[in-house]
Amino acid sequence: MSINNFINRSFGFIERKLSVNRINWFCTLYFNFRTLPFNIACKLPVYIYGKIELVSLNGSVLFDCIPVKGMVKIGKHRDYYTPPTKTIVKISQLGQIVFRGYCNISQGAIINITDGCLTLGDRVWIGQSVLLDCNNSIQLGEGTRIAYGCKFSDSNHHYIVDGDGNIPRIKGLIEIGRYNWIGNNTVITKGCKTTDHTICTHGSLLNKNYPQKYDSNESMLLAGTPAKLLKVGYQRINSAKLENEIVDFFKTHPNESVMSMHLPLVNNTCELIYYK
Repeated sequence: MSINNFINRSFGFIERKLSVNRINWFCTLYFNFRTLPFNIACKLPVYIYGKIELVSLNGSVLFDCIPVKGMVKIGKHRDYYTPPTKTIVKISQLGQIVFRGYCNISQGAIINITDGCLTLGDRVWIGQSVLLDCNNSIQLGEGTRIAYGCKFSDSNHHYIVDGDGNIPRIKGLIEIGRYNWIGNNTVITKGCKTTDHTICTHGSLLNKNYPQKYDSNESMLLAGTPAKLLKVGYQRINSAKLENEIVDFFKTHPNESVMSMHLPLVNNTCELIYYK
């Protein structure tokens, strides 16, 4: 090993250690024993990392699965696409959060549950600086990934009256299907419903019941403000094994811009790339 490689590896190790958000044991213990029954809290199913503001934990935290040590991680991961900020959790007395399996909520996320239920499916990934503002019902399906800077809100928060004296309801539902991929800085509002394996491009506005609007339950590619259907049948590669094969193909075929595969594509969701 050359001296330069040794120096780079040594300092690289130090830099990686310094950049990692370490587990916050005080907040981890406080969160678990404050919100969970004693027998479940002893398992420490929720790990909290780094700087966090626990504004309120008066609501309820439920596990719709067998709780496992450290299966929910809050504040650990960083995307390095947004400035580092502290994570904020507010679960008011009428609020509820339900975990259906493993879940990662990255640094800088804001979980604000005022009066409703936030349901997070197994292996849901929430990126850095994502806002989840729940006042009625927000559901994120199994394996769904939310990129950095997205904003979810199932309420308009303030009532308005139209010229005929009608006042519309301000709260609604958000239902994101299984294995969705929501691009960065997308806004998702009440009334949004997506099919399984839907992909949404960055900076879009999701505000419709898309299976109903387009009379289809196929996976969709959505884009725009408000989002419109571009294509059906598209889906993210979830299999780590398959993604490695694709990476190897493009490395060994530098002049190819497309890799063709025989359909139906074997895209095993059990092999979902998921960092614990």
